[in-house]
Amino acid sequence: MGQSDRTTGPRPLTAFAADLRAVLMGSGTRPPYVLVGGSFGRMLAAHYASLYPAEVAGVLLVDATYPAHNQRALAVLPPETADEPAARQAFRRQLWQTDQLPPETDDWEGLNVPASIEAARGWRLGAAPLIVLTAGLDEWEDGFPLDAAQRYAQMWLGLQQELAALSSKGQQRTVADSDHQIHERRPDVVMAAIRELAGGREY
Repeated sequence: MGQSDRTTGPRPLTAFAADLRAVLMGSGTRPPYVLVGGSFGRMLAAHYASLYPAEVAGVLLVDATYPAHNQRALAVLPPETADEPAARQAFRRQLWQTDQLPPETDDWEGLNVPASIEAARGWRLGAAPLIVLTAGLDEWEDGFPLDAAQRYAQMWLGLQQELAALSSKGQQRTVADSDHQIHERRPDVVMAAIRELAGGREY
Protein backbone atom coordinates (compact mmCIF):
# COMPACT_ATOMS: atom_id res chain seq x y z
CA MET A 1 0.00 0.00 0.00
CA GLY A 2 1.26 3.48 -0.77
CA GLN A 3 5.04 3.71 -0.51
CA SER A 4 5.42 0.39 1.34
CA ASP A 5 7.82 -2.18 -0.02
CA ARG A 6 6.18 -4.81 -2.19
CA THR A 7 5.63 -8.27 -0.76
CA THR A 8 4.88 -11.61 -2.37
CA GLY A 9 2.12 -14.10 -1.73
CA PRO A 10 -0.46 -14.20 1.07
CA ARG A 11 1.04 -13.39 4.47
CA PRO A 12 0.08 -14.44 8.03
CA LEU A 13 -0.87 -11.99 10.74
CA THR A 14 2.53 -12.48 12.36
CA ALA A 15 4.20 -10.86 9.34
CA PHE A 16 1.86 -7.87 9.53
CA ALA A 17 2.57 -7.51 13.26
CA ALA A 18 6.31 -7.54 12.58
CA ASP A 19 5.81 -4.77 10.01
CA LEU A 20 3.83 -2.67 12.48
CA ARG A 21 6.45 -3.14 15.17
CA ALA A 22 9.22 -2.13 12.77
CA VAL A 23 7.30 1.04 11.85
CA LEU A 24 6.71 1.96 15.50
CA MET A 25 10.29 1.32 16.50
CA GLY A 26 11.68 3.04 13.42
CA SER A 27 9.58 6.14 14.04
CA GLY A 28 10.98 6.53 17.52
CA THR A 29 7.54 6.09 19.07
CA ARG A 30 8.08 4.43 22.43
CA PRO A 31 5.72 1.97 24.11
CA PRO A 32 3.35 1.44 25.74
CA TYR A 33 0.89 1.88 22.87
CA VAL A 34 -2.88 2.17 22.75
CA LEU A 35 -3.75 0.11 19.68
CA VAL A 36 -6.92 0.95 17.77
CA GLY A 37 -8.00 -1.49 15.09
CA GLY A 38 -10.74 -1.00 12.53
CA SER A 39 -11.51 -3.22 9.52
CA PHE A 40 -8.50 -5.47 8.84
CA GLY A 41 -6.60 -3.62 11.57
CA ARG A 42 -8.80 -5.19 14.24
CA MET A 43 -7.11 -8.56 13.78
CA LEU A 44 -3.70 -6.93 13.62
CA ALA A 45 -4.23 -5.02 16.88
CA ALA A 46 -5.32 -8.16 18.73
CA HIS A 47 -2.42 -10.17 17.33
CA TYR A 48 0.16 -7.50 18.16
CA ALA A 49 -1.11 -7.23 21.73
CA SER A 50 -0.88 -10.99 22.13
CA LEU A 51 2.70 -11.12 20.79
CA TYR A 52 4.05 -8.06 22.60
CA PRO A 53 1.96 -7.55 25.77
CA ALA A 54 4.61 -5.46 27.54
CA GLU A 55 4.38 -2.87 24.76
CA VAL A 56 0.61 -2.39 24.92
CA ALA A 57 -1.28 -0.12 27.31
CA GLY A 58 -4.71 -0.93 25.88
CA VAL A 59 -6.58 -2.20 22.83
CA LEU A 60 -9.69 -0.87 21.10
CA LEU A 61 -11.36 -3.13 18.51
CA VAL A 62 -14.01 -1.41 16.40
CA ASP A 63 -16.68 -3.86 15.14
CA ALA A 64 -13.93 -6.44 15.08
CA THR A 65 -13.72 -9.45 12.81
CA TYR A 66 -11.79 -12.69 13.28
CA PRO A 67 -9.71 -14.83 10.89
CA ALA A 68 -12.27 -17.66 11.00
CA HIS A 69 -15.23 -15.33 10.40
CA ASN A 70 -16.10 -16.75 6.98
CA GLN A 71 -16.21 -20.33 8.20
CA ARG A 72 -18.39 -19.41 11.14
CA ALA A 73 -20.73 -17.38 8.97
CA LEU A 74 -21.11 -20.21 6.47
CA ALA A 75 -22.00 -22.56 9.33
CA VAL A 76 -25.03 -20.47 10.36
CA LEU A 77 -26.43 -20.20 6.83
CA PRO A 78 -28.98 -22.81 5.75
CA PRO A 79 -27.86 -25.37 3.14
CA GLU A 80 -27.57 -23.98 -0.37
CA THR A 81 -30.56 -24.48 -2.62
CA ALA A 82 -31.11 -23.88 -6.32
CA ASP A 83 -33.79 -21.29 -5.63
CA GLU A 84 -32.23 -19.41 -2.71
CA PRO A 85 -32.56 -15.61 -2.78
CA ALA A 86 -29.95 -13.82 -4.85
CA ALA A 87 -28.82 -11.71 -1.88
CA ARG A 88 -28.07 -14.80 0.22
CA GLN A 89 -26.36 -16.49 -2.72
CA ALA A 90 -24.09 -13.46 -3.20
CA PHE A 91 -23.24 -13.44 0.51
CA ARG A 92 -22.43 -17.15 0.38
CA ARG A 93 -20.10 -16.64 -2.61
CA GLN A 94 -18.25 -13.95 -0.69
CA LEU A 95 -17.85 -16.26 2.31
CA TRP A 96 -16.46 -19.09 0.17
CA GLN A 97 -13.27 -17.06 -0.23
CA THR A 98 -11.69 -18.61 2.84
CA ASP A 99 -8.07 -19.37 1.93
CA GLN A 100 -6.54 -15.98 1.32
CA LEU A 101 -7.38 -12.37 0.58
CA PRO A 102 -7.79 -11.30 -2.09
CA PRO A 103 -9.19 -13.83 -4.54
CA GLU A 104 -11.28 -11.60 -6.79
CA THR A 105 -12.35 -9.32 -3.94
CA ASP A 106 -11.72 -5.69 -3.12
CA ASP A 107 -9.59 -6.68 -0.13
CA TRP A 108 -5.97 -5.69 -0.68
CA GLU A 109 -4.33 -7.06 2.45
CA GLY A 110 -3.17 -10.39 1.01
CA LEU A 111 -3.90 -12.23 4.26
CA ASN A 112 -3.03 -15.92 4.55
CA VAL A 113 -6.27 -16.95 6.23
CA PRO A 114 -5.47 -20.56 7.29
CA ALA A 115 -2.17 -19.53 8.90
CA SER A 116 -3.87 -16.58 10.59
CA ILE A 117 -6.67 -18.75 11.97
CA GLU A 118 -4.04 -20.96 13.56
CA ALA A 119 -2.20 -17.93 14.98
CA ALA A 120 -5.43 -16.49 16.41
CA ARG A 121 -5.96 -19.63 18.49
CA GLY A 122 -3.05 -18.43 20.60
CA TRP A 123 -4.41 -14.94 21.25
CA ARG A 124 -4.14 -14.13 24.96
CA LEU A 125 -4.28 -10.55 26.20
CA GLY A 126 -3.93 -11.28 29.92
CA ALA A 127 -5.13 -8.28 31.90
CA ALA A 128 -4.60 -5.71 29.14
CA PRO A 129 -7.40 -3.11 29.07
CA LEU A 130 -9.58 -4.05 26.09
CA ILE A 131 -12.73 -2.46 24.68
CA VAL A 132 -14.70 -4.07 21.84
CA LEU A 133 -17.18 -1.73 20.14
CA THR A 134 -19.94 -3.53 18.24
CA ALA A 135 -22.28 -2.03 15.65
CA GLY A 136 -25.93 -2.17 16.65
CA LEU A 137 -27.35 -1.70 13.15
CA ASP A 138 -27.23 -4.49 10.57
CA GLU A 139 -26.56 -3.92 6.88
CA TRP A 140 -28.17 -6.30 4.40
CA GLU A 141 -29.00 -6.20 0.73
CA ASP A 142 -32.66 -6.08 -0.24
CA GLY A 143 -34.09 -9.57 -0.30
CA PHE A 144 -31.71 -11.10 2.26
CA PRO A 145 -33.83 -13.52 4.34
CA LEU A 146 -34.65 -12.28 7.83
CA ASP A 147 -34.06 -15.64 9.53
CA ALA A 148 -30.54 -15.91 8.06
CA ALA A 149 -29.81 -12.31 9.09
CA GLN A 150 -30.90 -13.04 12.65
CA ARG A 151 -28.72 -16.15 12.91
CA TYR A 152 -25.76 -14.23 11.54
CA ALA A 153 -26.35 -11.39 14.01
CA GLN A 154 -26.28 -13.86 16.91
CA MET A 155 -23.05 -15.38 15.59
CA TRP A 156 -21.47 -11.93 15.19
CA LEU A 157 -22.38 -10.85 18.72
CA GLY A 158 -20.97 -14.10 20.08
CA LEU A 159 -17.73 -13.45 18.21
CA GLN A 160 -17.55 -9.94 19.67
CA GLN A 161 -18.01 -11.33 23.17
CA GLU A 162 -15.29 -13.92 22.55
CA LEU A 163 -12.90 -11.16 21.56
CA ALA A 164 -13.70 -9.22 24.72
CA ALA A 165 -12.99 -12.36 26.75
CA LEU A 166 -9.40 -12.42 25.46
CA SER A 167 -8.56 -10.13 28.38
CA SER A 168 -9.65 -10.36 31.99
CA LYS A 169 -10.34 -6.63 31.65
CA GLY A 170 -12.19 -6.92 28.35
CA GLN A 171 -15.50 -5.12 27.76
CA GLN A 172 -17.90 -5.52 24.86
CA ARG A 173 -20.08 -2.47 24.16
CA THR A 174 -22.78 -2.19 21.52
CA VAL A 175 -23.13 1.14 19.71
CA ALA A 176 -26.86 0.94 19.10
CA ASP A 177 -27.17 3.74 16.56
CA SER A 178 -24.23 2.83 14.30
CA ASP A 179 -23.57 0.41 11.47
CA HIS A 180 -20.17 -1.15 10.72
CA GLN A 181 -18.57 2.27 10.14
CA ILE A 182 -18.54 3.26 13.81
CA HIS A 183 -15.54 5.54 13.35
CA GLU A 184 -17.58 7.60 10.88
CA ARG A 185 -21.04 7.38 12.47
CA ARG A 186 -19.97 7.79 16.12
CA PRO A 187 -16.41 9.11 16.28
CA ASP A 188 -17.22 10.51 19.72
CA VAL A 189 -17.69 6.98 21.06
CA VAL A 190 -14.40 5.88 19.53
CA MET A 191 -12.51 8.85 20.94
CA ALA A 192 -14.02 8.39 24.39
CA ALA A 193 -12.87 4.76 24.41
CA ILE A 194 -9.34 5.78 23.35
CA ARG A 195 -9.14 8.35 26.14
CA GLU A 196 -10.38 5.76 28.61
CA LEU A 197 -7.71 3.28 27.53
CA ALA A 198 -5.01 5.96 27.57
CA GLY A 199 -5.83 6.50 31.23
CA GLY A 200 -4.57 10.06 31.33
CA ARG A 201 -1.26 9.31 29.59
CA GLU A 202 0.10 11.95 27.27
CA TYR A 203 0.77 10.78 23.69
